[in-house]
Amino acid sequence: MRRTIQLVDSLDQARAMRETFMDRESKREKRMPFTWPTDLQHIGQCIAIEYRSDKWHPREDEDYKHIAEAPQDILACRDFLCPWDAPRTPIETFGPMMPLAQPLPRHFAELPEVLGVQLRLYVAGGRKPRFGRGDEGYVQVRIPRCMLGGARHPKNGRAFLFLYNPDREDGVHAVITGSKLDIEKDGIVG
Repeated sequence: MRRTIQLVDSLDQARAMRETFMDRESKREKRMPFTWPTDLQHIGQCIAIEYRSDKWHPREDEDYKHIAEAPQDILACRDFLCPWDAPRTPIETFGPMMPLAQPLPRHFAELPEVLGVQLRLYVAGGRKPRFGRGDEGYVQVRIPRCMLGGARHPKNGRAFLFLYNPDREDGVHAVITGSKLDIEKDGIVG
């Protein structure tokens, strides 16, 4: 049985976030076909987000990489990580399943196309998941047709990011959170 997601009107916040990030007026709204998942797995930390944007040069895309300045958790759908050569075979991930804190925003800021994310995954489960030693658990993830969305949580006002596919009903792949994470004129910070 699927739980109902409580949504809160967040149009003004989403518009302000988009305009701040792009440093120009938002000219349109569009409806996305997906809904929020009810719960996600906390699989580790997001180390960096690579994206393509025309933010600083309109009509001329450039590639950027935001390296996390403070810890950023990544919560993902169970089928988020799959080998490139076996896209329908999820890789085993470790970490607790977590319900998304309700309510959730109805509107969000469409940010740029995602080129990839770099993650530090938990390498063992149990009651307290753990990170590996050295390079163990570090991965580069490429997601075809992935976009970056941003929003503020309706209860605490904290910014969060999420990876999504705009063409799928179950389009949310993962959510990235962090106490210092924010969207500013200079881009993603924290």
